[in-house]
Amino acid sequence: MKERELFLAALEGDLESVKSLCSDPAVNVNWQNEDGTTALYRACQNGHSFIVEHLLAHAKIDPNLGSNEGISPLLVACENGHKEVVSVMLADPRVDPNKPRNDQTTPLWIACQNGHLVVVQLLLASGRKIDTKRRSAFNKKTAAEQGRAMGKELRDADEAEEDFQRKKTFGPKCADLIDKYEKNSNVVRARLRRDLGLPG
Repeated sequence: MKERELFLAALEGDLESVKSLCSDPAVNVNWQNEDGTTALYRACQNGHSFIVEHLLAHAKIDPNLGSNEGISPLLVACENGHKEVVSVMLADPRVDPNKPRNDQTTPLWIACQNGHLVVVQLLLASGRKIDTKRRSAFNKKTAAEQGRAMGKELRDADEAEEDFQRKKTFGPKCADLIDKYEKNSNVVRARLRRDLGLPG
């Protein structure tokens, strides 16, 4: 089945196979695996920005099609801290930067929880309207509240030390940045775009 081949090629970062399969008009580029994930989702999850760019260029791609849990390609990229993928996704006007998973957790929220400061910066600098106030049904916290809470968390026994330190250190910094953005989004956005080397 060619759709599964495309799925696996995107998962593995095989650009030549992705190009070949996408050029076949009979291939459904939005085909979903049993868990609802797509080729674009898996490319975003694994940080294959060159695959993501190619898939987004396909006229029939649905960039917001999520998993059975409602996890969008952008959200999974934010969760894993793949800043290059996040940048590519945010440049596409079809991508919904606030699309939550089924429990109302947003890309911004998950980036704060995981202490991915550059991802939070990219979201806020994007020029898109970013929902900073939505509360996750997971714990009723906003993104900033979750980021601040991560600074007080204790390390889980099965959590890698590197992940724990990133969350503990950068979660509160993400929260502080969101607070500043909420007070003056235009000024913060302009500063972030300059610091990140983005045009305009």
